[in-house]
Amino acid sequence: MPKGGSADPGPRRTQQQRRAEAERRVLDAALRLVAAQGSRKLSIAAVGEESGYSRGIVNHHFGTREALIAALPEAAAARFSMPDAGLTGFERLVARCLWYIDGLSNFAPAWQAALLMWAEAAGAEPTLRPIFEKRDHTFRGQVAGDVQEGIDEGTIRADADPDTVAVLVVGQLRGVGLELMVTPQAATTDSIKRHVELMLSGLRSS
Repeated sequence: MPKGGSADPGPRRTQQQRRAEAERRVLDAALRLVAAQGSRKLSIAAVGEESGYSRGIVNHHFGTREALIAALPEAAAARFSMPDAGLTGFERLVARCLWYIDGLSNFAPAWQAALLMWAEAAGAEPTLRPIFEKRDHTFRGQVAGDVQEGIDEGTIRADADPDTVAVLVVGQLRGVGLELMVTPQAATTDSIKRHVELMLSGLRSS
């Protein structure tokens, strides 16, 4: 034990670890602020204060407000992961929808921020549009992959068009999220989850 009985502080963190920690705290702070007020009011100074750093730290890591906002969708997505093991295409499609709706159940700041930024990408925050075009392309691709796998293995009907189903599913999930943000009393997430498989049952192969 060190002289004076003080606790061992453990190994010192590397510069890379300190940088990663600072970036995580800045991004978490920015996501909380966006969840509370949207991205249009986001400022470097507010993020610095919310994260416990100075605005200089935020500028050092991200440079500009636009660059910080551009990093937020990926940061939000990184906070969530969907379990994926031993499922058929149809089961994975259902699981993907349930996973998304589970994320709405407590509206974690990262989830709420992602939805708000998605809505703002339509016009209020042009910086976000190309980012969410790419993210939604990826999301639709995952859903279409589930559908195509289901078709190939025979759990989803052969006349389903994977790309069209993907547009419908992603649109409905995004819409449900925004609906619950605006009118949380409209339905419980448990009720919505119970109806997911019913909604998707028309895709099952007979």
